[in-house]
Amino acid sequence: MGSNVTFRGNNANALASALNHYLKYYCLNHVSIYSEYLLLPDPLPDVPTMVHMESRFKIRHFDNYVAANYSKSFWDWPEWERYIDWLALSGVNLAQAAVVGVEAVWQNTLIELGITDSRNMDFLAGPAFTAFGGLGLLQGYGGPVSQAWIDRQADMQKKIVTRMKELGIEPILQGYIGSMPSALVSAFPQVEFLDIGSWVAWQRYHVIDYEDPFFDIMGQVWYEELKKLYGEIKYFGTDPDLEINFGSGFDFDYALVGQKIQPIQLAANPEAVLVLQGWSGKPERRLVEQMVREQVLIIDLWCDNKCQWDETEAFWGYPWIWSIIQNFGGTQQMGADLQSIANKLFDALDNDSNGNMVGMGAVPEGIHSDPVLWDMMFDLTYRNAAPTITAWMKDYAKRRYGKQSDKMEQAWELLYDALYDNGGYGERLAYEPSFGRLAFDQGRLTGLVNVWKLFMEEAERFGSVEPFRYDMMDVTHEVFAMYVRSWMQDLSDLNTSQTVTEFGTKRVKFMELLMDFDRVFITHEHFSLCRWIGEARNLGSTEAEKDLFELNARLQVTIWGPGNTLNDYAAKTWGGLLKDFHARRWDAFLVNVEEGLKGNDPGAVDWIALEKEWTEETGVCDAPDSTGSMWEEIAYVAEKYFDIDFTPVPTDNLGVAGLSGFGNGVAH
Repeated sequence: MGSNVTFRGNNANALASALNHYLKYYCLNHVSIYSEYLLLPDPLPDVPTMVHMESRFKIRHFDNYVAANYSKSFWDWPEWERYIDWLALSGVNLAQAAVVGVEAVWQNTLIELGITDSRNMDFLAGPAFTAFGGLGLLQGYGGPVSQAWIDRQADMQKKIVTRMKELGIEPILQGYIGSMPSALVSAFPQVEFLDIGSWVAWQRYHVIDYEDPFFDIMGQVWYEELKKLYGEIKYFGTDPDLEINFGSGFDFDYALVGQKIQPIQLAANPEAVLVLQGWSGKPERRLVEQMVREQVLIIDLWCDNKCQWDETEAFWGYPWIWSIIQNFGGTQQMGADLQSIANKLFDALDNDSNGNMVGMGAVPEGIHSDPVLWDMMFDLTYRNAAPTITAWMKDYAKRRYGKQSDKMEQAWELLYDALYDNGGYGERLAYEPSFGRLAFDQGRLTGLVNVWKLFMEEAERFGSVEPFRYDMMDVTHEVFAMYVRSWMQDLSDLNTSQTVTEFGTKRVKFMELLMDFDRVFITHEHFSLCRWIGEARNLGSTEAEKDLFELNARLQVTIWGPGNTLNDYAAKTWGGLLKDFHARRWDAFLVNVEEGLKGNDPGAVDWIALEKEWTEETGVCDAPDSTGSMWEEIAYVAEKYFDIDFTPVPTDNLGVAGLSGFGNGVAH
């Protein structure tokens, strides 16, 4: 190529950030978590004058404990490697990795303490619930797991930790908080244990009495075994009371807990930093007052809703970072108040009362939605002030798709008006059927359909660009999510007016609508149940384990737990899931309503039985080819339901731009 471009940085993470800046702003290339456009110009664009950038944020943090399940339950190394490379390109230098491989730490710790029977590992949670097991919130749910799974997770964590450190990212691993599986309490009759109650519908792990000598003994072994497996770790997630208000009622002696947990950590690594999550009134001041101030880091999780730093004297002078959650349960929804988030971040940074604010970050419970949000968040890390987001989004559209487009700029302006200037969150769709829960907004639907049309008009130009295809499907889902509510409203009105015949006709057409859009979503791997279940089954080492992992996959994205505990908390409306699960529920609900309108007494729908039956089924769906059929299916629903004439992009016009196998490419 005709140009030489030199990158300099004070560490590997800074070099990756410099590379990403060049890719974005000079090459008009783009990398997000699940898609990328990488097609370098030839010759490479010149950089006329030296670009020097410094971050005002010492720490740039990303990820959440539970995203390890809501987005990454069944990842293999290629997915992890690509993700870690994205973290580095985004300038992230502190990332959550606590959940993966914690099973081996537990196993080796218990062996050292004399527990050698493999059956005593039954407290370990299944692959879709490892975060909740690793945090001590539930025991054995989704299991039992095999030794092959334990070993695989340990091997994966070694790769994760190594790759993160190579790229200047400090991993956060699980610290010791004194937990003990309830089934093993009787194995230590000389030890005093505390029963700290339940979490939602599950018995939490017991905790060793903080004044019992065994508390320190087990803690020492925990850190020794963790170091043997994963090397020297600096950051440890060490919340002793995570979600203790979800059913426990246990009253911690926070001063005592604070005195106990950090010294064990510092004995294992004198440079260790104890990481705490700040939200819902946590952490307690009594807890942190017992700790070495400089070796605590508090993440103010929910500043997109309500910060805690400005209500706690900036966490009483302890180091803290400003963060957002923005997604709960990994649900599908576009939407955030982008300008407000950017403004609040720099308002906090420039506030003289911010105490020891050392960084920023994001802790979404799911990472597969809203790529524009994560791009914006980490674009801010090398800025000195919040940009005007409407102007920033025009630039985003250009580099995300590789070329300037008036129509794409207009589309993102409309998306900003409809979804990204809305004071908070997008609206999720998946709930157990009922009337009146989901409000229909004609103005928002009109705006979304206009965005959809603009994407259709540019489909032939950008149809081979993977970020464009991803966004097209995301917008299609938002159109569907709002449009289907108008049908729900119509059915509700017909029920209220007791119009039996019209209700029955509308019911049949509503079910047809669900089937039609299901065929759209199943054509894109990131909007398809096929990928989720396929990845789950691929990780099983035996046929029985494959079935168990599929059960995990199905449970998490539907009913979550037994009975009606966390039903639909992590629900998706993916292709395959819409047809097989949500349509099944809506059909049962609407048939039940129709029978009532006819004067019959159908009785209540047994939701628990109906939903549980689906979770226990097996079978991987076969997704159609995602290259051409995506456009054909979108064209079909656009014409049928919106009277939009869209000519599908010919398959032979679709190349491979943006499908470059990033995991083995640019950031290595």
